[in-house]
Amino acid sequence: MTVPIKERLYLRQNSKLFSALPPIPHLYTPPLFTAKQLGGIKTFLGLRPDFVVSGVDLATVKNLSGDELRGLVEFYLQRQEDVFAGFKSAKRGAEWLAGRIAAKSAVLALRPDIAAEYGWQVQIYTDAAGRPFCQLPGRATEKMPDISITHSGSIAAALAFSCLCGIDFQKINPTVARVKSRFAIAAEQQILCENNYGLSETALLTILWSVKEAVRKAFPRQPLPGFMQLQLQCFEARAGGFSGHLSCRRRDMPAAIPFFCIQLNDYAGAVVLR
Repeated sequence: MTVPIKERLYLRQNSKLFSALPPIPHLYTPPLFTAKQLGGIKTFLGLRPDFVVSGVDLATVKNLSGDELRGLVEFYLQRQEDVFAGFKSAKRGAEWLAGRIAAKSAVLALRPDIAAEYGWQVQIYTDAAGRPFCQLPGRATEKMPDISITHSGSIAAALAFSCLCGIDFQKINPTVARVKSRFAIAAEQQILCENNYGLSETALLTILWSVKEAVRKAFPRQPLPGFMQLQLQCFEARAGGFSGHLSCRRRDMPAAIPFFCIQLNDYAGAVVLR
């Protein structure tokens, strides 16, 4: 199925926005990052290539009937109906579906040329390590944008970028404080405490968790770096959000890994672009 002319025009005119014009408008979330936050990411990371973040209202997808879900799979994820049918959990199937709709939207918004020729026929697969990647039908060797997918609470989101990338959203939940010893050493907690910028401990810890998850997605080495191998070095306020660097106690990882993160209502979000 090719994207209709009206949608192709929208994609060309708005390729720096957050998602393609959806055939079902209520399915998509408002922008996950404001223009100011996107500018902050680019300024901090010194980026020239564009990237796109697309969000899907996961709560809406979860509330759809079985027939409605199958209809979305047929429209958005052609030739992957068997994968969706294989999920025993309706919740897991909805998360998988929403994440891949977001991923396709991000790729189409980033690459209007692909949108114009292929539309929703762009396929999202998973490699042996469980990492998603996109591919054009019949052109498996074509270089495509890298993608990263996340879902939590009522948000499913995806990031598309010309190089390796990672995105993570986590719903802020007080339980994170009870498990902080599993992912945050005392020195990291001290940095966050001294640079809290008015955020609660729960929000700060959720941001740290989200940052480390985004790093693990952007560095798909096996085995993945553990949470305790990644250590926060600095955390500071920046236009639109917060930024900083992590170090990693592994020789195959960079000495300093920059990140950008935000608090969005009751969610923490982080982006790592390589």
